[in-house]
Amino acid sequence: MKSIHFRHIRSVSILILSLISLASVLPTSAQTTSPTPANTSPGQLDTSALNTVDRKFLTKAAQSDMSEIKTSQLALKSSQNPQLQFAREMIQAHTESSSKLKPIATRLGLELPKSLGTENQALVNQLKTLSGTSFDRAYRKGQTNGHTKTQAVFETELQQGMNTQLKAFANEILPMVSMHLQMAKSLTAMR
Repeated sequence: MKSIHFRHIRSVSILILSLISLASVLPTSAQTTSPTPANTSPGQLDTSALNTVDRKFLTKAAQSDMSEIKTSQLALKSSQNPQLQFAREMIQAHTESSSKLKPIATRLGLELPKSLGTENQALVNQLKTLSGTSFDRAYRKGQTNGHTKTQAVFETELQQGMNTQLKAFANEILPMVSMHLQMAKSLTAMR
């Protein structure tokens, strides 16, 4: 209970700092209230406020979550013991991440991708053909590579993205992605 409370306080603090930071760099004319664009409802952001980095981030973050869940479900069926707890953690954490990303996409009037993407689907297809130690090696390598790429996508969003909701999401989830990368590297080192 204490850790949930701490995470909530941390999330609210990060959001407040992000808003203060944003307000300090906006020109005073941009800080005034403007009417809601005709194609959006109150509380929904105008998607024109998204840059290409934001759009790519939304797609890549969703595909990463789907891939982590799918490959980890395969690991629960085909993996050796040391990876089972890791696979369970990936499923739980990336399901939670997806549940946080979906309402942001909805508020932005965007739909999350339904496919894993070519590279992620290739990994799933490869894993489906493997078993035993071959599966374990490919799964560990896929987790390390996937989290390395995902970490870079999240860092790019924080540095170059424009949308405050997506940046707040990236800021909240990036520590989890970094932790998963370290866990995956540790598994790979175990061989």
